[in-house]
Amino acid sequence: MAALRQLAFKGRVPQKAFSSLAEEFASTPAAVGSYVAGFGGVETSTLSNGMKVVSKENGSASAAVGVSIGAGSRFASAGEALLLKHMAFKGTTARSDIRLARDIEAAGLTVSSSCGRDAVLLGASGPSPALAEGLEIVAESLLTPKLVGWHVDEVKKESVAVDLAAALKDPQVLLVEKLHEAAYGAGTPMGRALYAAPAAEAAGLAAYLAGLSSPANMTLVGAGLSHAELIAAAESLFPLSGAGGAVVVPASPFVGGSAELVADSPLTHVAIGLAGASSGSPDYYTALVLKQLLAAPGAASFCVGYSDSGLVGLYGAAAPAAAGALAESMVAALKASYTDAQVAAAKLAVKTQLAVSAEDSAALLGELAGSAASAAGVDKVTAAAVKAFAAKAAKSSPALATVGPAAAVPSYSALSRMF
Repeated sequence: MAALRQLAFKGRVPQKAFSSLAEEFASTPAAVGSYVAGFGGVETSTLSNGMKVVSKENGSASAAVGVSIGAGSRFASAGEALLLKHMAFKGTTARSDIRLARDIEAAGLTVSSSCGRDAVLLGASGPSPALAEGLEIVAESLLTPKLVGWHVDEVKKESVAVDLAAALKDPQVLLVEKLHEAAYGAGTPMGRALYAAPAAEAAGLAAYLAGLSSPANMTLVGAGLSHAELIAAAESLFPLSGAGGAVVVPASPFVGGSAELVADSPLTHVAIGLAGASSGSPDYYTALVLKQLLAAPGAASFCVGYSDSGLVGLYGAAAPAAAGALAESMVAALKASYTDAQVAAAKLAVKTQLAVSAEDSAALLGELAGSAASAAGVDKVTAAAVKAFAAKAAKSSPALATVGPAAAVPSYSALSRMF
């Protein structure tokens, strides 16, 4: 499911076309080291001001650009992350919401915003020649949004309310929320609800964004554009050298536990998660391969990586009376052993999925902002590593989440003894 597969300038940003690789910019913050070329087509640089630039040229006629900022729900105490997502592209200090909408339409762009527990991502996709304007709009919307009281209140009552109403009727979204509560603990930065009515007002949202708008807390991502173009854009659109330092990420380790939402439902939704791997670690590739290997009747597997932790496991739904058998089959799958041939087949499947997702520039944007997984990383995974990772994960305290009637689901203590 999509929910589990789960960045200061004054005035308007000047419009400019991307420059060629040969053009030099004396004021461009120097990249640390060299590009990581040939790494599955993904190139990564860290500028001297701490801002990351990640790109992948996928040969598509369309392209996408975006900025991810570490401002997800783990940083928020009053629903600021969800509210920030909905305030995106609603007007800036240089352009009204109507003017901004017209400029987006005139450029043939599609803009998007999303939020998760780690980050908020603002993006624009469209024909490659329009992406200079697209990145300008993204930068302007992130760095100088117009946050006034009446408009923030209006957005909360309209688009935020619609988003919440849809999310809170979706048992899979609710299951994701409960899984994080079980895995990280209720009320912790990673365990608190992503979908909750924002209490933040305009001033509080502005302060929240300002406190996190450090270049070291942002990643500029591009799909279908050259790395050199993005480096040049970072200099012209994000002149943030000296603007703050690294942002402290609220610690929220995996602890394991259980969480349930009792609801009148024809089905019982169950998820069992184990400690996975952070998106930036080599073990993340191992977790992706393990996810591909996990299989149980009536269930699907998931793997999600965050900046400092991750989850891997299974979820599914069954008639209430059969929910216990579903949970037991999930445990059996999580304890299973695998042959070298099975691991090799799983690695091929993961690489195929990565290749397919890379063809869609807009979809690739989210991947680049998060794990930026590559086929080369998958190739390095060994059967021994998968077996060791799976054995270690199975020894961690499981996270058990249920939505709906749960009388037939084993208690947490009983389920823990199954591992």
